[in-house]
Amino acid sequence: MATTVRSRGVLVMVHCCVLWMLATTFANALRMDLFHKFSKQAIEAMRSRNGMDYAQDWPTEGTIEFQTMLRDHDVARHTRTARRILAASSMDQYVLIQGNATEQLFGGGLHYSYIDIGTPNVQFLVVLDTGSDLLWIPCECESCAPLSAESKDPRTSQLNPYTPSLSSTAKPVLCSDPLCEMSSTCMAPTDQCPYEINYVSANTSTSGALYEDYMYFMRESGGNPVKLPVYLGCGKVQTGSLLKGAAPNGLMGLGTTDISVPNKLASTGQLADSFSLCISPGGSGTLTFGDEGPAAQRTTPIIPKSVSMLDTYIVEIDSITVGNTNLLMASHALFDTGTSFTYLSKTVYPQFVQAYDAQMSLPKWNDPRFSKWDLCYQTSNTNFQVPVVSLALSGGNSLDVVSGLKSIVDDNNAMIAVCVTVMDSGAGLSIIGQNFMTNYSITYNRAKMTIGWTPSDCSTDLTLSNSTPGSVPAALPPTAPLPAVPRPASPNSTVTANSNVATAVLADILPLLLACLISLAAIFG
Repeated sequence: MATTVRSRGVLVMVHCCVLWMLATTFANALRMDLFHKFSKQAIEAMRSRNGMDYAQDWPTEGTIEFQTMLRDHDVARHTRTARRILAASSMDQYVLIQGNATEQLFGGGLHYSYIDIGTPNVQFLVVLDTGSDLLWIPCECESCAPLSAESKDPRTSQLNPYTPSLSSTAKPVLCSDPLCEMSSTCMAPTDQCPYEINYVSANTSTSGALYEDYMYFMRESGGNPVKLPVYLGCGKVQTGSLLKGAAPNGLMGLGTTDISVPNKLASTGQLADSFSLCISPGGSGTLTFGDEGPAAQRTTPIIPKSVSMLDTYIVEIDSITVGNTNLLMASHALFDTGTSFTYLSKTVYPQFVQAYDAQMSLPKWNDPRFSKWDLCYQTSNTNFQVPVVSLALSGGNSLDVVSGLKSIVDDNNAMIAVCVTVMDSGAGLSIIGQNFMTNYSITYNRAKMTIGWTPSDCSTDLTLSNSTPGSVPAALPPTAPLPAVPRPASPNSTVTANSNVATAVLADILPLLLACLISLAAIFG
């Protein structure tokens, strides 16, 4: 009888533990809002801070000039990526499409978010970049892009520097720390660790010193903020395109190495080593730390650095289906939210164009300004059939393309054409851009080395309602309230937990958890 009671008790305890893990998973998924640099949300938010002159010289969304601007951004980014790949490998099949890599003020990353660092907290508007690792912000500037009153450009006139001496929680990273990659340049192990990052844009770099400080997170349901430690670079010297505003208020790397923000957050034991990005058609979306995605999501393996030669998110495309045509591909592909469009390898791209064009009934549309676009069609009607495009990725799962077309409008905002936003990479490497990820929640599971995708309304982000439990032992601890900091009205500048969904799920979980505890008391009482 005692053995039976003990066995029942063990089973009930296991059940309770599973429910507890579910509850703490939803408590610990921390979300931050992001926005596209050319989006209406970004323009409205920055105009509310800086006046109506912001972005008045930008072309109207949907026009030929706007789509050309996005492509020019991609070309500059791909040229930088090509140099980075060539620096890591001698494989010439990775030479990408060439173009003018000159950075203009709008030539940095595609997605930005507001973050708060230090005690008291200071707000920063940082570029989000899955292709690099370190979070750095302008600090004790010797050579930085103009900030605040120094800036003559309204887009950077309200940005802040980071001052470690004014943050009571700032801690220097020492040369003795295993994270210090430049320890050989130190005079003593107790010196502060320097850092230097040389980007692939010509003569572009950031350098300074490493610190550890707190980043703040706020749950949507209210209550006290949460603070978690991150590593950051005190960026004293910027060169090249960084002086022209490519990342005027800093950059948050979401890459794969130990110094990145996702890795540091996971090392606290309070968040799973995974994050997700969900981007809506308008360019806004969310970045959620600790999100492992739902159990039913499709996944593909991330190719390890030993094969890809890069500390970034590379996958394998086995084939691509265009309507009723299947094209064998066997190409490495970079998952890159910083690229607007998708670029197929030079071997399969001509086959893709032929297969797609053969299944379209609309007349071709040609414009000299779109000479790099091979699949544009004349139409003023949105009611037409297109072939379905799907990428078969390694592991047997397919990524079905939801948003592969762009409408082209004239000066009167009347639709004149549609273009397939797929182009030639000019290389053996393909790039899966934002257009193929739109309305998916993309999960970067660094612990399992997989990328997952789930159809989602990224304007409301509903995918966490089915999240799998992560290895999270306890809920995040509360902290003292943040000092008051002025914040823009839009977009939301706080990093938040996805509590609108989590609250509903917890309402179902907590009664079951309570029943478990009552059962345990009855068994062992």
